Amino acid sequence: MKRNHSTVVSGYVTVAVHSYGYAEGVVRLLKSHGVEARTEPFLTGRSSVGAAESVIVSDNDVMRAVQILESGFHDTPVSDVKGIRGIVLIPVDFSDYSLLAVRAGFEFAVRLDLHPLILNTFALPVIATSVGFTDSFSEDIPDQNAAYEFRRKAEIRMDRFESDIRELQKSGDLMELPFSVQVAQGLPEEVISEYCRTSPPSLIVMATRGRKRREADLIGSVTAEVIDTCRVPVFTVPEHLNFKGVAGITKLIFFCNLDRQDMESVDWLMTMFDNPEVDIMLIPVNDGADESVKTKTNSLCSILTERYPSSSFTVKILSKKNFRTELEETMETGGIQLLIVPNKKTNIFSRLFKPGIAHRILFERDMPMLALPV
Repeated sequence: MKRNHSTVVSGYVTVAVHSYGYAEGVVRLLKSHGVEARTEPFLTGRSSVGAAESVIVSDNDVMRAVQILESGFHDTPVSDVKGIRGIVLIPVDFSDYSLLAVRAGFEFAVRLDLHPLILNTFALPVIATSVGFTDSFSEDIPDQNAAYEFRRKAEIRMDRFESDIRELQKSGDLMELPFSVQVAQGLPEEVISEYCRTSPPSLIVMATRGRKRREADLIGSVTAEVIDTCRVPVFTVPEHLNFKGVAGITKLIFFCNLDRQDMESVDWLMTMFDNPEVDIMLIPVNDGADESVKTKTNSLCSILTERYPSSSFTVKILSKKNFRTELEETMETGGIQLLIVPNKKTNIFSRLFKPGIAHRILFERDMPMLALPV
């Protein structure tokens, strides 16, 4: 850990320097222990290094902060610290459908007793130069004034968004509960990934573009990257969906792998929905023999029916040859409202050339999806 012990602001001392996303995680950890902390752009003698942030604490908390940081904070997610509630992370970009994610996120916060954290990210522009590899890169990064200006604009937009949310709460158009907001520097998918690594939220809720717009943005989809790389449950809501809340979702498809993670995924699902009266169709997606797959799926169905008698479980075996066509027909005729996808972690090669079913569904269907890491 790199330290700079010079005083940045009167009454504050720098105790660590990290990338912005990681620095924010450190600040959250220190605050959870009662240490007054915040981030400031890291300053060198020549310019502001936009990719780094100083973690500063009050003079009175320096020794306490150092003790916390040197006690192995890397392995201590904020959500696990005693007295801190779990987090539902709601990334927004202030677009028209950002409020859709907030509505869904707030509902899950109430159901799961979580604290909503609304996150927006901003990235500094990359300035191309002709300097050689051995030259200093510090001059390629926007100067201190530019960095502050980008942050200031992002914070102004977040202030307006926060005010809009509070007005909706006062009018009764949005459930009233405490929430937090945060502005972070960096690419959205990288900031979210860093947040999940240092302080894993209990759930991420994201609104997505319509299918046609997502197809045009296939390579750079933030939601797809989050689903593929973050080992946290992710709930997605398409922008054009008339989302009326979780309580209105009664017909679901669960894509099962026919392994032990299936039961864990269903247990999490039923906890989230508070053991509702829902119809869940089990569709296996593994490559085993047809008869074996049918037997195992029927066995899973029997176990779940006995375990959750308030819900109805059925089995649907789709042919491998016409899987997508039959799936489309099943969803339309069955009035399916939510897809639950156990999502296995894959490497970058697999994500590019053989994306998982959660990734494919994201781009092919305008329907809510819950991706559960397994």
